[in-house]
Amino acid sequence: METSGSSAAWLACLVWDQEVAGSNPAFPTGFTKGMIMSYCINCGTEDAVGQKFCPVCGAASTLASALGGPPGGEARVLVGINLNPPRQSRWSILFRFILLLPLSFVLVAIWVAALFVSIAAWFAALFTKRVPDGTQRFLTKALRFNANVMAYEFLLIPRWPGITLNEKANDQVRIEVDHVELRQTAVFFRFILVFPALIVQEAVSLGSYPLLLVMWVWGIITGREPRALHQALALMIRFTLRLEAYLLLLTPTQPFKGFFGDESDISVYDPVAPDANTLPTLWKVIQPAKVLLVIALILSVPLYALQRHEQSVSWCFSSQSPSCMSLPLPVPDSHVALARPIAVATSIAALSSDPARGLL
Repeated sequence: METSGSSAAWLACLVWDQEVAGSNPAFPTGFTKGMIMSYCINCGTEDAVGQKFCPVCGAASTLASALGGPPGGEARVLVGINLNPPRQSRWSILFRFILLLPLSFVLVAIWVAALFVSIAAWFAALFTKRVPDGTQRFLTKALRFNANVMAYEFLLIPRWPGITLNEKANDQVRIEVDHVELRQTAVFFRFILVFPALIVQEAVSLGSYPLLLVMWVWGIITGREPRALHQALALMIRFTLRLEAYLLLLTPTQPFKGFFGDESDISVYDPVAPDANTLPTLWKVIQPAKVLLVIALILSVPLYALQRHEQSVSWCFSSQSPSCMSLPLPVPDSHVALARPIAVATSIAALSSDPARGLL
């Protein structure tokens, strides 16, 4: 028997505790969204509020459809974070790099494990069209931990996130990934399909450095970051996380959607009613944040050229290559000495902000 989203909701067990008059024509007065239970009409798995696809068979969730959300569409990678800059301790901002060291070591170890798990996931998805449930959960936990570390590094959250892979009630960053069926051809050619996004990610990563420097100085002086800078860096982090989810086979959706925010994206649906303790996953950013994001992308071009120049100078003089003799002007030793720490610092910063790019 075929069932539509609305009729499936009528077959669900409905419980009410307050009136929500006229909230949705599919439900009469007296029913609430937060007290609804339904089950996948394909395999019988219980649906959860906010879940767009069944975690077992990948079928579209009837609950999301009945609550007013789109019944199908693209799989989502939802990232929730406070878009209003919080007040932070100036001392924690000043010594943020030191506080990040233990998190960075653990994060690299987690991504090394994720590398081998993702290889197994690639073979599994290639033959079964799905990433196994346990593999999906581990990679999502790794992505969640990376999200908290990156947000702490980019001065977007005030508290040290702790070293744990489990989701906590007081998490400062929220990650939700729809577990859906994957196309085998897209899985096989994933590293080719992800190439355009990797180019954008390189620009985003390089462009974030000057913004982060301004954020760091401003935070030490005032104890609170500018809202436009906060949201611009948050957009960069969300793009990076969605790229990693796509690279790890957690989602079939490319990371470009919502690059400048979600104001006009009606397909991004989160049925959980927002409250004071809910991190928004539908991002409505201010216009200055979008402008700063564009400026960062433009700055990435000269920064990339400078990075390549420093790396080439460092390699040339460290290897004593005869081609160095063809340089039009001698490069002083101080320039060589400066080039090496710049190259090392850039590599460390890139690995810290996006370790998956260096490992996968």
